[in-house]
Amino acid sequence: MRNLIAPELGELDRESITYITLVAERVGPLPAPPPNGAGEVAQTLRRINEEVGFGRLAPAAAGKQLVDEAKSIVARG
Repeated sequence: MRNLIAPELGELDRESITYITLVAERVGPLPAPPPNGAGEVAQTLRRINEEVGFGRLAPAAAGKQLVDEAKSIVARG
């Protein structure tokens, strides 16, 4: 497909195609997308970490809370 459209492109676009072709031979497939809720779990972790850091929550309680909230987030899908 690249070879088919290259003659119709400008110099910069042809250079881009050359670069993409060169790089494509040296990289692997994209990683799988993160599971549903991954961003929300990360925000939850950050929030609970701050609670521990500011002394408002004990580490053991924070661990339990994180697991409970993460399970709930993942279960929602």
